[in-house]
Amino acid sequence: MFQYPVFENELDTPSLFHMTPPPNFFLYWNAADFERTAYPAVPSVDHRLLVPSESSALWCEHRERALEYLRKHSILPNYLPHIKADVNVSVVFNGAYLTRAKLDEETGALPPPLPPVSELTRRNFWFTAHCGNYIELCELQQPPSIFITESERDARQESYYTLLMMSPDYPYRVPSAVDRSMPDSGFFLNYMVTNIPGGKVAQQDGQMVNSKDARRSGDVVVPYCPPLPTEDAGTTRHICVLYRQTEKVAAVHTLTAEEEQAHFPLASRSQFFLLDPARSREGVDQPAALRSLREVEHLLVQQPSAATFFQTKWDIQVQEYYERVGLPEPALPIDPTIEQLLEFHARSSADLRVRARHRADGSVNVGDNPNFWAQYENTNMMGNTMGALWSRRTKQHH
Repeated sequence: MFQYPVFENELDTPSLFHMTPPPNFFLYWNAADFERTAYPAVPSVDHRLLVPSESSALWCEHRERALEYLRKHSILPNYLPHIKADVNVSVVFNGAYLTRAKLDEETGALPPPLPPVSELTRRNFWFTAHCGNYIELCELQQPPSIFITESERDARQESYYTLLMMSPDYPYRVPSAVDRSMPDSGFFLNYMVTNIPGGKVAQQDGQMVNSKDARRSGDVVVPYCPPLPTEDAGTTRHICVLYRQTEKVAAVHTLTAEEEQAHFPLASRSQFFLLDPARSREGVDQPAALRSLREVEHLLVQQPSAATFFQTKWDIQVQEYYERVGLPEPALPIDPTIEQLLEFHARSSADLRVRARHRADGSVNVGDNPNFWAQYENTNMMGNTMGALWSRRTKQHH
């Protein structure tokens, strides 16, 4: 008869050394497991494959839903007064459905990054920025892939786009009323890519036939920086805005690490404005990347062609980033109510002494000193000497 091995503790011998057979001969199958996937359920209609068209009911429904969520999360019209929504843009990250950072079991190092997303599948649906969906921070450490689908009318002519990924919630999210009172607060620029070409894709019944044809790549102006939410501050919004260019930007220079540290540090990245007057001034010490950034800004159409967003929250990668760059990590300010509670619990036991009003014999402490034996008036109820100290309602029952 088979018996399972007995060890002294769980660290004695790994269970992988013993190929244990099943407890019995029978094998059970659950029919519900055949349709179960390793990723969450996805809608029956994939909005990423839709071709923009006013005659398509699915596209009109998706556009209205996306605009509704932008209004719900105070992005439209607080940060973007108007959006054309005539281009279908999908910003997809190369995630693996991890809930935390996963290290190598032997070396303890981070695993190599996954390859960029080259095709829109059901598995990477929830790694696409859409209607403020939540994505774990460990899935956002690599730059995303960009998929663009134009309408048939716009696809006939040559067009270029610029994608900006930015957050209005750095270092933490504040209410809309408070945010409107701070007009000098800018955006945290996570990513900026220009010269993204448009183009026509093969379609059938208002949807793309092959999503690989919609993948686009351009010239990186500002390199990718992962989101940096503050610990215990909740989720932060990250908006992906697509602007149409009037023409192609020539000779784009990507910001290097040295130039970023010298001319575009974290303080400048976290206070980004389109058409910033500080970048419009001619300067001899202005790096080439900032000149490219200024050229891109002047070639953008005022109204964005598309906008989408996602949300995330703090993880250990934020702490590792600030340690790597040598900067202190921002902290969430303490709420006044919580601060009062902390001050109360920090008091000594002598300061928390309670002075009882009633004594053991039924008398009442009238004076400030509870240990003083004398009273202004005898208030012993057992002796029926309360007199005028009874309330009006109590007197009616006597």
